[in-house]
Amino acid sequence: MFASSVLAEEPQDTLEARMEAATRYAELRDVKSRIDVMVENATKELTPEERAQISSLIRKHLRFDILRKLQIETMANTFTTRELNALIEFCRTEEGRSILLKYGPYMATVTPAIDAEVERALIEIKTEMKNKNQIG
Repeated sequence: MFASSVLAEEPQDTLEARMEAATRYAELRDVKSRIDVMVENATKELTPEERAQISSLIRKHLRFDILRKLQIETMANTFTTRELNALIEFCRTEEGRSILLKYGPYMATVTPAIDAEVERALIEIKTEMKNKNQIG
């Protein structure tokens, strides 16, 4: 009896259920708001007038409806219903909102460093492989 009640509470993992959950997530994490944060972070050194101009141009040229549809479809095809529901619950917490606000700047800082280190290692690997092939 307990097992059947647990199974009844478990969300179905159908494409329809994932699309519904991804849509709920997209409502919490609005693409326009995320773009605004990205623009704000990327234009900190500009004057308020320049920032306003860039923001206006982005809002004019970006097709937010297409970005939102892409976000929902990609999430539904990537995550399970249970994972999406967990992500939604995370976004509703104070810590989750704080982490998500900081995640873009974090990635912008760490990604170039990771890319540079991987590139450096690949150069060393190629050199080592070349040297081994010349000896052998």
